[in-house]
Amino acid sequence: MAQTASSPSFVLTDGSVDPFAGNGARVARAAAPVLIGLMAPMLLMLAIEPGLVRHAHFLVTALLIPILLIAVGIYIYCVVSPGDVNGVVVDTATRQISIVQSNMFATRSTQMPFAAITSVRTIAGYDRDGYATRQTELVTRRAERIPLPAGTTDAEVTALKQVLGL
Repeated sequence: MAQTASSPSFVLTDGSVDPFAGNGARVARAAAPVLIGLMAPMLLMLAIEPGLVRHAHFLVTALLIPILLIAVGIYIYCVVSPGDVNGVVVDTATRQISIVQSNMFATRSTQMPFAAITSVRTIAGYDRDGYATRQTELVTRRAERIPLPAGTTDAEVTALKQVLGL
């Protein structure tokens, strides 16, 4: 748990993403390099053979439409599969909790009010290899279970319950 001096909040994170990145945390991470890499052959062809500009229909059908389909696929993947929870920012001033999720292409932050959370609980389970594990999760009024970042300690769970008034 990290305390911040600039705002009355604390953070639960697994260290893989900066939850204070603001709007930068919502933009694609790997999508831009992938799409630039897909555009590189077209730019290289235009640099080598400028006469290809006269055949714009070839460029559109052979390169730009597949790139558009790949970009749409990446966008749909990011919306449908937001990824694992990498951080939780609890802001006591606004009584909001921000849940930071990250997948291969993007990181997103979702805010919810304290009132939407009914409990914070730690459940015991087993991983694929049969080892006992503990997972801490938030439970919302809609019975949605949101797992907290891996490595959340009992002291952090107690502090979170106190802040949320549970």
